[in-house]
Amino acid sequence: MIDEKINSKERDYDKEPIVIEDYNPLFLALYALSFVPIVLLIYIYNPGGTSEESLFRNMVIIVPTLMYPFFVGYFKSRGKRKIVLNSQSISFLHKKQILEQINVDNITDVRRTYRDLYHKSQYENTLGKFLSLIFSPLAILTHSLLIINKFIFHIYKDGIKSYRFYDAIMIFEEDKFINILPTTLEEYKKIKEYLKLKQSVDIEKCKTFLNLSHLHEKIKLEGCKMTKNDKIHPRG
Repeated sequence: MIDEKINSKERDYDKEPIVIEDYNPLFLALYALSFVPIVLLIYIYNPGGTSEESLFRNMVIIVPTLMYPFFVGYFKSRGKRKIVLNSQSISFLHKKQILEQINVDNITDVRRTYRDLYHKSQYENTLGKFLSLIFSPLAILTHSLLIINKFIFHIYKDGIKSYRFYDAIMIFEEDKFINILPTTLEEYKKIKEYLKLKQSVDIEKCKTFLNLSHLHEKIKLEGCKMTKNDKIHPRG
């Protein structure tokens, strides 16, 4: 457990907000990409054999079609998404456009998670949830690949010291939520201090959040509210 003291002099989060780069779309892209070696392994080791026509169809048509929406979401968001925590709100931004915003005083729940769900447009409908239950082996594969990818990601970003199984924090305001993924131990400490100061919440004592699966994002950037330039500070 990480135990640090809150600074005696309270940080002014309006002048110096916490800024966290959002990497959640990356893991959906990596999951989609992982089907390429899986298809190749099936072709190589399938006892019954797989025709070259079938391999071509999978690699050129089926897999790219399935991968497309996940890669579109990733390349659309790559290097443009940030979570900004200031005195009154927590905002999920695409460049300077607000995709979601939560009033700190109206937070209804805080959860720990390892999932990469980051926008309510990804929630599955009733049919999707039913299909997830039917194809539960695929859900198990999805979760396993996500855990492996996240472990490698954290080692790459900050070494083993920053890795936690429940590495993300989900902040809820009724049906809205923002998924914050700290990529370093320092970022995690800052968010922990922020929530303890603003909501008297200890992240490490929060309940966990789990969903079987989710869809690619369906975020429409047109019409998103613009933020003020002085609310985004380069320092984290």
